[in-house]
Amino acid sequence: HSCTICISKAESEENLGKMMEEYYDNYKTSQDFEGSDILWLYGEEMGEYDREMFHDFKGFINKIYGTMIFKHKDLQYTVMNQCKKYHADKYGFHPASYTLMKEFDLMQEDIRASGRAKSWIAKPSEGLEGSDIFCFDTFEELMARGVQDGMVAQQYIHNPL
Repeated sequence: HSCTICISKAESEENLGKMMEEYYDNYKTSQDFEGSDILWLYGEEMGEYDREMFHDFKGFINKIYGTMIFKHKDLQYTVMNQCKKYHADKYGFHPASYTLMKEFDLMQEDIRASGRAKSWIAKPSEGLEGSDIFCFDTFEELMARGVQDGMVAQQYIHNPL
């Protein structure tokens, strides 16, 4: 039995489909949503499909609509900070977090007020696998390492469990 992968019309999707068909005998690609085993969607191309159709799809989907928040740390921290602001009793576990440059002044106040009592971690919004992440203890250390728009800074939790 072969596996049918439904792809969008995007060039990147067509290239993926060609590669799969070339290397694996049991895979074929299609743009037919209904008869596919896997729905392979890339980025915003999910908008091509009526989201109601997902409820009836019996195969596997490589992305779940609305989960891009987990890819972008700046958006994730903004949402978590709002949750903590309005539901502190339920979101108290979330450490102080700031999106740069948008919350630069608030972050600077918090870091300076804590002195060396707190450690901090800075991350690029869209980084992965630990790349470009660094720890710092003072505002001066952060500035020496460099601050970029969209970067996030968060209180470092030494022992989260």
